[in-house]
Amino acid sequence: MGTSSYAETVNKSKLKAGAIRSHLTDLASRGLDEAYVTTLETDITDTETKNAVQETKKAEQKVATAAVNTALSSLKAKNSEIDKLVKMTLPKETWVEFGITAKQ
Repeated sequence: MGTSSYAETVNKSKLKAGAIRSHLTDLASRGLDEAYVTTLETDITDTETKNAVQETKKAEQKVATAAVNTALSSLKAKNSEIDKLVKMTLPKETWVEFGITAKQ
């Protein structure tokens, strides 16, 4: 048996909550009473709220990742520029001070 997705689980839970409400008198003797349905509906709402928070954080994470990638690209370009200028200006013996290990 496979795992259900978030949407499938929430939708099934909502469907079951509604069906239990429709058959409370028959199911109450088995523990599926008003209190149980109320708890189930609270769990559904709680799950949806937490999912919304998670989705917001995912979006924020994507924005933060894009900002880091942009900054990293800029930093790499500056390092490359520094390497070129150092190589054109200073003797090879001093390149190691800049972390340059290339021979040319």
